[in-house]
Amino acid sequence: MARSNGRVALCAACTTDMCAERRLLEQVVNEVKGDGRPTTHKVRRALGTISVERVLADGSYGYSAPCFGCCMALAKYDVRVRFWDGTKWCVTRSEDLVGGMVTLADRRRWGRPLSRGRA
Repeated sequence: MARSNGRVALCAACTTDMCAERRLLEQVVNEVKGDGRPTTHKVRRALGTISVERVLADGSYGYSAPCFGCCMALAKYDVRVRFWDGTKWCVTRSEDLVGGMVTLADRRRWGRPLSRGRA
């Protein structure tokens, strides 16, 4: 689940088509489009900090860093992202994130899995 603490508090959940972070970003960009062109400043102001949470069945938090596709989408607007790295909550700019995980939806969208150094 991804939450925003900007001017409008928004929340989005994962689907089989898209991660919560990209769904939240899409919601905000569409909302900002009503005021004209969605500039980086307008989107960043409306989003505030995005909190990415993954709650496990036992109620504890699981690793919730954004995937590769979300990192690319969030880097376009350079927003602040808060996520659980397994031991502590981290807050960083989206440009500094390195998405290591490729989701199944991304594999379907791009046609093949992204390989690391393999042909």
